[in-house]
Amino acid sequence: MPASDFRWFFSQGFGDNRQPYDYQERLANGPCESRLISIPTGLGKTAAVILAWLYNRVHLQDPNWPRRLVYCLPMRTLVEQTRQEAEKWIKALHDKNLLPGKAPKVIILMGGEETNPEDRDWDLHPEDNTIIIGTQDMLLSRALNRGYAAGRARWPKDFAFLNNDCLWVFDEVQLMSTGFATSLQLQAWRDRSGMKPAIATVSWWMSATVEQEWLASAVDFVPSIVDVWKECAEQTRMLWEADIQGEFESAKRLKELLEPGTKKFHANAEGIPLKDGKEKEADYIDAAAKAVRKRMAEHGGKALVIMNAVRRACALAEKLKDVTPLLLHSRFRHRERKEWTSKVKAGNLIIATQVVEAGLDITSRVLFTELCPWPSFIQRCGRAARYPGETADVYWLDVSKDTLPYPEEELNAVKNQFTAAFKDVSLYGFRTHRENLKPEDAQRLLPYAPRFVPQSKDILDLFDTTPDLTGADIDISRYIRDGEEHDITVFWRDIPKGKNPTKANAWQPEHAELCPVPVFSKDSGFRDFAQKTQGRIWRWDYRQGWTRLNRGDAERIFPGQVFLLEQSCGGYHPEKGWTGRAEDCDFELGPWRNPAPQPVIPDEDDDDFTGTA
Repeated sequence: MPASDFRWFFSQGFGDNRQPYDYQERLANGPCESRLISIPTGLGKTAAVILAWLYNRVHLQDPNWPRRLVYCLPMRTLVEQTRQEAEKWIKALHDKNLLPGKAPKVIILMGGEETNPEDRDWDLHPEDNTIIIGTQDMLLSRALNRGYAAGRARWPKDFAFLNNDCLWVFDEVQLMSTGFATSLQLQAWRDRSGMKPAIATVSWWMSATVEQEWLASAVDFVPSIVDVWKECAEQTRMLWEADIQGEFESAKRLKELLEPGTKKFHANAEGIPLKDGKEKEADYIDAAAKAVRKRMAEHGGKALVIMNAVRRACALAEKLKDVTPLLLHSRFRHRERKEWTSKVKAGNLIIATQVVEAGLDITSRVLFTELCPWPSFIQRCGRAARYPGETADVYWLDVSKDTLPYPEEELNAVKNQFTAAFKDVSLYGFRTHRENLKPEDAQRLLPYAPRFVPQSKDILDLFDTTPDLTGADIDISRYIRDGEEHDITVFWRDIPKGKNPTKANAWQPEHAELCPVPVFSKDSGFRDFAQKTQGRIWRWDYRQGWTRLNRGDAERIFPGQVFLLEQSCGGYHPEKGWTGRAEDCDFELGPWRNPAPQPVIPDEDDDDFTGTA
């Protein structure tokens, strides 16, 4: 087949005979313009956008497609996985001479990420085709001329490069909170007469759960809503009605994935409801463990349990330790996280938190989920019977009396949907359910009301990068991520007695060493831990370097800081993550990549999502 055929190009990228879905082919063969992509989970949105860009911009050298693909994600784990996929496709296509000239670089912008020296100054070659993947914190802050973890002198340069000649892709927008509204506003400004960049920049917003009303959260984007939503609705219609009728193997695969009844939902809650009180939580965990054992014995196959809190996930894993569960949550070092992709395929029981809602390619025969908001529930069900020909049973655990970290009204709205008639949580079942929802019920199930959205009057302020009289800059964090940050970051080293870290650039962590830790958690909070530990702790100060933290300095510990712990402090287990227990001190220490690591640590402003304590 000719090299210009996207189906052939797609299969070459995967290195097998895999064919794209029709929606993926339409995306690659259509114009590069701002659009909303509403595709059910598990249908290859990442491959669709990256291979479409590689095909048009690099393979066909079409100048109408921007030279920079900016892939914006809400979580760190998604960044790492997206990079792996992009690099795999680029290598396969470049080795087959399907990407003329120099292969596009994949650049990571993420707090604490170590960039290769040759890639660190990616902006020195703005003429190159480049894929930039990062968290919404790092990317949106740069697009707003206030780049996190970047020197003041770099702000205007990053602002220019990320608002000119770019295809922005915002994936899993339902997890981006106020960042989604900010992205809409940025694109509206770029489209406005008199404010258009020198070379056009467009945006693609992707999600399995997005509502038309969400688009109205950005005032300046309102004139574009009708056209964007109409095109999205038409593509969705074609996916469900026309694409499954195609003659290619991919159409048959799609038809199986969209079949009704592949995931059976059990409306009665398992175990007992969770109520306030530590003793009652122990009873809840006991009942949940019994329910998991029972359903695993009934159905067989892989089981996945998704809890809303790290504390409860760890407690359940301990209760089921005889069946060797794989525990996944946000309190792990990045070194251990990198092994998750291979481990989830081998594990028979996985106990996790919200970190598996997007990104990790997990399929299960039995799924347990605690009560959660509707978008999260849809994403969690997407981790069961994920492949053609699979079936699954989905059960739920009632936490409506102890709703944190979610709003009580959102959980109650979801619980009201769990009637005897609600039995099908397949992709088809969710679509049918949404079509039958009353408008007021849909609004309760899928609310979106960001507190802060940049307005036109804020544009000039963004161009002024001088600090005020107190030395402070305009606060753009409220435009990037809603909610409060409750984590600090720690790493461990073997530090000889009597020796202190130097004030200069030694003793800086590499990305793989970093572990997010809650500050205020009752059972494993860092403030309490720091007061009890017998080991030494140092706090990173951007002016003074590493400064010793004394036992009475609890008030000096607040979210966003970085701490260096000597190994005797303990608090970490390779299979359990952060425990806050001094006896957990037997684990491998870094650094691993460089014998003398360079200073690469998270910026205090970087508040990437890390989950719930």
